[in-house]
Amino acid sequence: MIFTTAADDDLEPIVESAFENVEQSQNQSFLFLSCGVVGDCFMDCVNCLIGFANNKSSHRISLKAIALLRICEDRFAEINLQKEEKENPVAEISDFLPGGEDII
Repeated sequence: MIFTTAADDDLEPIVESAFENVEQSQNQSFLFLSCGVVGDCFMDCVNCLIGFANNKSSHRISLKAIALLRICEDRFAEINLQKEEKENPVAEISDFLPGGEDII
């Protein structure tokens, strides 16, 4: 909540300092946040980045926040894809042959 509030501040140094903290923690803790271990923490992070993306005082921070949101999207999709593959593995043709032999 503190960083989301700072994202809406008019003073650029406050916005920059807060964003640096969010950026660092997001880069270091993304896997932990996205796995649901912390509950709603991932959504708080996304909402915070949206706040920075909507900041009017620093276009540079806005663009960096949008870039981080895209990175979050890509990483989250990758994690979900990996979870799905573990839950529903793709069957290989050799799984259906006696003794698991390969065709060749």
